[in-house]
Amino acid sequence: KNVFYTGPSKYYDGAWFNLYFAEFVGTFMLVLLIYAIVDNIRNIGPGANLWPFMVGMAVLAIGLSLGGPTGYAINPARDLGPRLFSGIFLSGDNIAFKDSYFLVPIIAPLLGGVAGAFFYDFLVKPMLPLPKEPEPQPRGADVAHEGD
Repeated sequence: KNVFYTGPSKYYDGAWFNLYFAEFVGTFMLVLLIYAIVDNIRNIGPGANLWPFMVGMAVLAIGLSLGGPTGYAINPARDLGPRLFSGIFLSGDNIAFKDSYFLVPIIAPLLGGVAGAFFYDFLVKPMLPLPKEPEPQPRGADVAHEGD
């Protein structure tokens, strides 16, 4: 094993589908939650100063629930950069590209992210109510003459 990039857990049983599924669902949920958190037009989201905390809590929840099989890369850049660095610069018994596992943290998060964005934009967002237009307030001379 290597500390620079993710890999299957020691309990990995050889079923690639489980690994792809964990990465797909993890990234799907991450993108879906980020869209829901930052959509302040249709949602009553947290203030801008709480967005990083909320996204961090989403990543923590995803990691605790789905991180076991693969180490929850949930972002292809989190795994690909260190894997390329290891493959190029580290010598010895380098397993960065030894088997086809390296495709799991690259392809599954890309597909999961697209699916999460699609799900929010086309299935969740249309069901949320549009914000109501504020009623026009009387201005200037209209306010002064109301009590007369």
